[in-house]
Amino acid sequence: RRLQLRLHNNELSAAERLADDMLERAPEAGWTELAAQQLFRFAQRRQRELNDDDDRRHLDDMMVRFGERVLSRFDDDPEALQKPAVMSYALAVVNARIRQWQRSGDRDDAGRTLELLEEIAEHRPRDRAVLRGLGQLYDGLGRHKEAVEAWRTIMAGSAVGTDRWYEARYHVIRIHLEANPERARAVMEQHVQLNPDYGPEPWGEKLRDLHREIRMLGTEPDAPGDSEPSEGDGQ
Repeated sequence: RRLQLRLHNNELSAAERLADDMLERAPEAGWTELAAQQLFRFAQRRQRELNDDDDRRHLDDMMVRFGERVLSRFDDDPEALQKPAVMSYALAVVNARIRQWQRSGDRDDAGRTLELLEEIAEHRPRDRAVLRGLGQLYDGLGRHKEAVEAWRTIMAGSAVGTDRWYEARYHVIRIHLEANPERARAVMEQHVQLNPDYGPEPWGEKLRDLHREIRMLGTEPDAPGDSEPSEGDGQ
């Protein structure tokens, strides 16, 4: 009851202290579990409302800390992620972890987050949000082939010309540029032939900038037959 009152009055620090006290004194109690759920949901709700990065950073920390506390109940249940409520918590926690990693750049954070996301992907292999997270994490860990595959899968499941299609196209070429500049040039040349204006903003500008980088490298196109699959294939 006191925790609910603190949250209602936006006394976040006081609410966290109450929850931490519960976790220390009675970690297995039902009301401790309820407190973790309430703080997680509060942070998740506020995350959607705020723009200040410092506040969002703190809310992400809360979502991870209390969300993982809720998920810990299911550590011994191999079928837990088949339950919609558990999957909802897991997706929210992994997205908050990705944001934490994007701020810190810590490879260990990326590796731990990837482990959870790969578990989720076993149950939702075509989910765009899951694939997007995989693409970001694989890329951050230097696993370029797997990163490209994740973004290509998004392209294959998106209508050509949509915002999500252009986002995936951009990342495919950008990752190729890091790992195989010749491949990046071949794919970009194909893209420009079919999209002379590069695409709608913000991806059009990003693709134009990427094309400038490729030109500055002075790479040569791939040999015939080694180009990117056509747009009609969703690749």
